[in-house]
Amino acid sequence: MAPSVVTISADTSNDSDAALTVDDALVLAELDSVAGVSPEDTSTEFVTNGDIITTTTITGTNEDYLAVRTYELWQASPLTELSVDNELRLAVVGSSTADDLGLTADSVGEKIEIGGLPFVVAGILQEKGGTGFPDPDDQVLVPITTLQKYFTGDEDLRTIAVSATTAMTSAVPSIPAVLKSSPTVTMSKPSSSTAIERPTSPDPTTSIPTSSAVRKVPRTSP
Repeated sequence: MAPSVVTISADTSNDSDAALTVDDALVLAELDSVAGVSPEDTSTEFVTNGDIITTTTITGTNEDYLAVRTYELWQASPLTELSVDNELRLAVVGSSTADDLGLTADSVGEKIEIGGLPFVVAGILQEKGGTGFPDPDDQVLVPITTLQKYFTGDEDLRTIAVSATTAMTSAVPSIPAVLKSSPTVTMSKPSSSTAIERPTSPDPTTSIPTSSAVRKVPRTSP
């Protein structure tokens, strides 16, 4: 059976201290039935590549995001545990945003600016497609710690996405009980997803590949 994904959000309308935090995500990751946990928060920022400028969603998250949210890389590297731990200014760019900025495979390792700050392009996502708002391909991923340090200024999370190794029904009852901040949580109904294995930690000594070393995967046409 393919695993499912639940998105958790906190009700802070009556208690601002009830917000979800990265500590909650770390606790959830220890549950046996959980394959991946993606802490998430967002900010809307100007992004520039030379003379080209666009406005898009900056999503702060971690190394599990691609697996949990079922994205694939088109070029180069995803976010890593090392980039999160060290608040690195690295960016993994969605396909629509990359097109808007004129980014190509040769752009990997080069710098763009987000909110006026320089970020290194670590990777570019494969087009996901889909309908509705927001466009899932119009975003830039950065380490959650980097987003909190430079853009949001706090430790609160917008959501935590959780994927399970088994039927999500076995994991859902455990979720509210283990959250450190004990928020009043709202959980989406489990949605089917592709098979997800808990990712192994990448080698922290591995550097961002240059364009000559990136994996060549053609983007599909819309």
